Amino acid sequence: MTTLTANLYLALGYPYGPILVSVAVALFTAVQVARRRSVLAWAAAGYVAYLLAATLDGRAEHAPDAVHMALVAGWLAVVLAVAEVARISRANAERQAEAEEEERQRLRGERRPGLAQELHDVLARHISLIPRHAPRRSHG
Repeated sequence: MTTLTANLYLALGYPYGPILVSVAVALFTAVQVARRRSVLAWAAAGYVAYLLAATLDGRAEHAPDAVHMALVAGWLAVVLAVAEVARISRANAERQAEAEEEERQRLRGERRPGLAQELHDVLARHISLIPRHAPRRSHG
């Protein structure tokens, strides 16, 4: 939707500029949360729509030439690549955190029987030291 809005904005002759940042943010976010194939399809469709918008823009200084279109395609590829690297890094960090937590849980599970046995031994020793027939005190 952001790409469509930006392309419509440009096709209506409004100036280039910060509107393109919204497209970069939208694509970056989409790569983080959506299926990559659908994001790539939307990015390609957005690029084609951009070509159409640039063609419809009547201003001569922004006529779509090969260099300009290559720069836009390169910009789009960089945004998608950076987003993918960030997604992979985040996924790796999450997997690492999960593995560390599983290891902590495993270690806790391994220590519990040993601690229980040690507690049992200490209590048994102390209980065995309590005299069985303690002398009774007289009250009186």
